[in-house]
Amino acid sequence: MLPKTRIPDISPLTFCRQIKSAYTGMSLESVECLESERGIFKEYCSILSRELDVPFKTVQIKWGPGIKFPQMPERTRNMLKFVLIARLYELKRNIVA
Repeated sequence: MLPKTRIPDISPLTFCRQIKSAYTGMSLESVECLESERGIFKEYCSILSRELDVPFKTVQIKWGPGIKFPQMPERTRNMLKFVLIARLYELKRNIVA
């Protein structure tokens, strides 16, 4: 079981938005505006698959339907905030270096 922290939990959708924003340099508002475009579910499946090291098909078939990923396991959902913090830290470190 993961320890309790003061860091608020985040949704899979928020996680995907933050990761996409960080990797592309787009604002969160721009990322949200693009969500109505075709292919965004597949893109977010790819982000979750890559960042959480989970097979793409698992994300696509078992966690869907839709970009809110309502069937994502609770344990995985609880890990999102930690993965996000680690990725943002890594990106920031790589930019400074």
